[in-house]
Amino acid sequence: PASSARGGPPASARSTGSRSGNTTARSARESAPSSPASADLNININVTHDGEAEGVNVEDAEEDLVDPFTCEFCSRHDPSFTEEMLDVHYWRECPMLTNCAQCEQVIEVAVLNDHLLNECENRANHRECPRCHEAIAQRYFEQHVDRGNCLEAKPPAKANRCPLCHRDCKPGAEGWKQHILSGTGCPKNPRTVHLR
Repeated sequence: PASSARGGPPASARSTGSRSGNTTARSARESAPSSPASADLNININVTHDGEAEGVNVEDAEEDLVDPFTCEFCSRHDPSFTEEMLDVHYWRECPMLTNCAQCEQVIEVAVLNDHLLNECENRANHRECPRCHEAIAQRYFEQHVDRGNCLEAKPPAKANRCPLCHRDCKPGAEGWKQHILSGTGCPKNPRTVHLR
């Protein structure tokens, strides 16, 4: 697949459903030797769309709207962003993204649970809790369910559940941005630890 016009990773056409809406998965694989800027990058970025207009290709419309020097996830604007620098930003810095501890792919925080349950190459290691709807490691699943003290999931229209801090935040894409990007960000986001 060709790289996008805004310098993001190449887009795949694969789509999956999730509790938070329609999700389009994007993957990039860049390889070169040792430094973070040229390291073997394994990026699987899931973009959540709240709805698609009939007859409009949302991905193409978004590409036209995003400045080539702006991260499409956290909206960081940096004139030094090139396609390679954006990939490094996705891989290492963007607070809206996180690394999957199971497969090392870079995933949008908003869809990490869905990734662990449905897309991760190690998805067999997790099960969805019927109460909190979070991805729980298989080896701790029975203990987690037996305790019954997890925060009960709310409908997606009422709240998002952060897979990093396990707290509810406001619903929709704006709720995610507020939770992750406002102030010091999510208290459990390793990519915002420098703000705390």
